[in-house]
Amino acid sequence: MKQQLSHFSLAMTKWYARNAKSYARFYRETEEERLEQQANLMVRIYNKIASKVRVGGGKAKLVSDNLAQRGVNHFVEGTGDRLLSKAYWKRTLRKKTQHVHAIAPAMYCTNNKCSMRIAIDLSDCLDCEFDFIEFAQYAEQIRIVA
Repeated sequence: MKQQLSHFSLAMTKWYARNAKSYARFYRETEEERLEQQANLMVRIYNKIASKVRVGGGKAKLVSDNLAQRGVNHFVEGTGDRLLSKAYWKRTLRKKTQHVHAIAPAMYCTNNKCSMRIAIDLSDCLDCEFDFIEFAQYAEQIRIVA
């Protein structure tokens, strides 16, 4: 059963172990966990950008360029520190004003109209203006193959 329901991760196995009767509660728990992971991801990416660690992708370039144009560090307290706050990202993602989904290992898309998901042909995603690439090795390998 664990292999059969692996798309729900280990949470599904734990849910069955507790003799679940309703999927509504499980769905809420799954959505909350998904939101938690997405918020952690956005905080991690924006922390890297704030620390001037190289993050690839069109969206990362746009965020970095916006910071460079204004000449103000938007990550200092009071100005833009909310971008480094998990609570801010949970609120933003819950309201659906921002969106993020995985398109490959360490590659994420922020376009809510994007239908690309993991395990697809990434040749369309490599020069997209909505993506974050945390580690460039995988993207470079895909670019060479494409």
